[in-house]
Amino acid sequence: MPTNQLSMFDEAEVTVPVEELEIENAEITVPEHQRKKPRRKPLPKNLTRTVVEHDLKSEDKLCKCGAELGHISDVDSEQLEYIPAKVTVIVNRRKKYACKQCEETIKLAPLPKTAIPKSIATPSLLASMLVAKFCDHLPLYRQEQIWIRHGIDIPRQTLSNWVQKCAKLLSKIVDAMKTIIVTSNYARADETTVQVLKEENRDPSTKSYMWIFMTGHKTNNHIVFEYHPTRGGKAATDFFAGFQGYLQSDAYSGYNALRKTDGITDVGCMAHCRRYFTDVTKIVTKTGKAHEALKYIKALYTSKTKLKLGAMMIVINIDWNIQNLY
Repeated sequence: MPTNQLSMFDEAEVTVPVEELEIENAEITVPEHQRKKPRRKPLPKNLTRTVVEHDLKSEDKLCKCGAELGHISDVDSEQLEYIPAKVTVIVNRRKKYACKQCEETIKLAPLPKTAIPKSIATPSLLASMLVAKFCDHLPLYRQEQIWIRHGIDIPRQTLSNWVQKCAKLLSKIVDAMKTIIVTSNYARADETTVQVLKEENRDPSTKSYMWIFMTGHKTNNHIVFEYHPTRGGKAATDFFAGFQGYLQSDAYSGYNALRKTDGITDVGCMAHCRRYFTDVTKIVTKTGKAHEALKYIKALYTSKTKLKLGAMMIVINIDWNIQNLY
């Protein structure tokens, strides 16, 4: 263990008394303030505006004294109008030519390149479908119903086929995002279960996994999702081949190979660390080291809040043997 490592389990070592952290009894002063009245945010200036003028009737433009009122200014108030999506059809009319002399040569103007050949979908339609599915969580069968209301027949199987072909079209962008993640000096990784209903040679109840890899930047973040049938650590090892820097993950053993790689610094998750100590405090009746550990973690969180740092990493190697807490 490094000499500068703070120990939570060795009673022989001299540690900072928890009472000196002044966390539990710290008073928080909230300055007096005057509550602001709720105010509606202005509508974006880039929206198209249609001015509808409203005028007084001729008889209302007369003053009590008999004189005619003169126009001095206008008062504007705005309402947000929603125009439903407009569906149009693009007709690609190609010119066809033939030689009238020999009657042997016929030429036809080529079709413009499309995202999916021989498909009725334009790039705008494909983009709308993908946003609805992955951003708005609108399943394809519901999108099929929406098209039926427009009087258009686009079966769910067709929509699913479009999604798969779009995935191939966007694969180069995914590869570019992967390169950005691997070449950064701080990355994060996690995995979660996912159920695939119709997968070849696999039972629908079998657990599969979606792996999530991302950069550590708060702005302009890059996130890559990878499906794998198992939770084997090979998925993370293959993705982070050549990575050098800080890798943040939970304590799952699948990342052990990366933790042992030269040039990679393992960064644990304080929320996962805190969870173990919290679980102990729920089952023990006597205040002990688990309670003390929670106070140290709270002190770290409080210090981070007070410093108001945009990015602050605390790398702590903790013995995960929970038996030492009892």
